[in-house]
Amino acid sequence: LIPFDILGRAYRRALIAAARANRLAYGDPRGELPLREALANMLSMERGLNVGANNVCVVRGSQMGIYLAARLLVRAGDYVAFETLSYPPARDAFKAAGALTLSVAQDAWGMIPDDLERLCRRYRVKSIYLTPHHQFPTTVMMPAERRMQLLALAEQFGFAIVEDDYDHEFHFSHRPMFPMASVASFGRVIYVGSLSKVLAPGLRIGYIVGPPAVIERCAAEILLIDRQGNAVTELAVADLMESGELRRHIRRAIRVYEARRNLLAQEVNRLSPTATFDLPEGGLALWLKLDPQLDMAMLVRDALAEGVHILAGSNFVDGDRVEHGLRLGFGNLAPDELKSGIARLQRALARQEAFMGYHRPPF
Repeated sequence: LIPFDILGRAYRRALIAAARANRLAYGDPRGELPLREALANMLSMERGLNVGANNVCVVRGSQMGIYLAARLLVRAGDYVAFETLSYPPARDAFKAAGALTLSVAQDAWGMIPDDLERLCRRYRVKSIYLTPHHQFPTTVMMPAERRMQLLALAEQFGFAIVEDDYDHEFHFSHRPMFPMASVASFGRVIYVGSLSKVLAPGLRIGYIVGPPAVIERCAAEILLIDRQGNAVTELAVADLMESGELRRHIRRAIRVYEARRNLLAQEVNRLSPTATFDLPEGGLALWLKLDPQLDMAMLVRDALAEGVHILAGSNFVDGDRVEHGLRLGFGNLAPDELKSGIARLQRALARQEAFMGYHRPPF
């Protein structure tokens, strides 16, 4: 849901203001001050983080924030822990920094603290990567008690936590839980977020939050990568935040995305018993749990033959383990596209269901 009108007006105002104030020359690698101030205010007021502009570095999307966190936290040979099912580009970013990755068992609530503790006693874990708000890819929200257990382990074993809060705004059932960074000392949690899903993926506006010393190190890395972000884009986004336009857009988007989630859930219900799911409390995707008898490689091929590209659960595992699950995104799909996509997926499933003893009427 790209807000073209408000973006266009904000860009025009930002370009004029930047030209008049001579802000189109080289600037601060941490990002334009008005945007860092707007982000710090939002994080303080809405997410409980006690931060100022000096705690914020603007980056080109959350992936850049994860990459910078990896560069700052690990050296070659350091161990970094991830949930068994996790975000592959995050794992790759830490591997690119020389890290050795460990997989921690997870359950219906995310990373299991006891299994992490077991690994910490065997390896010197330097950092862990988490998506506790809407776990990627399974969408589950980690309860407060488990978050506190993981924070306690961070203190006990001295590792850092990279908290990727990639879609905090999109929560439907109640007010979102505050991030782990809101209750932790800055020395333990580096917080990464994004506005790209709120505005437009191509805008690439993300941020990394930490103590000033960490932010200064981020700035030093950015000077070696791309020097700085786009001043006009950053000023335009700051304008949208300060004026309240962004908050109003988010409220509208939440209503649309909740309706799309409900429609997708309604359609996916028709795939039972081969496929089941838990209704996500937020986010822009649904995690589909599939019958373990299914041949996942065949399902991917059959779905592609029906015109649907799917990512099997094994894509989110570090290794060659077969995972009987699918992450179904709905954020950029209209209602008719959602219905058509699930009907196509059902036809792909039907090619194996007959051999498994399932018989269902066609959609």
